[in-house]
Amino acid sequence: MTLCEKLGIGLVSRSFSHRAVYRNGGTSYDLSDCEPAACKQDIEAFARKVGKADCVFTGEAGKQAL
Repeated sequence: MTLCEKLGIGLVSRSFSHRAVYRNGGTSYDLSDCEPAACKQDIEAFARKVGKADCVFTGEAGKQAL
């Protein structure tokens, strides 16, 4: 079995062990120490700025091979 296959199997196994957490909309890790209200306010402020903008540029960073 290759290293890539071992890593893939390990990741899938861990994701299955946390499926109840994911199903309830959570994550198995703390992604941020930001309070939810502050994040919501940031998102609302960003949405207002996008709404007022004349144009919005979007893009994707280059993908790296693992």
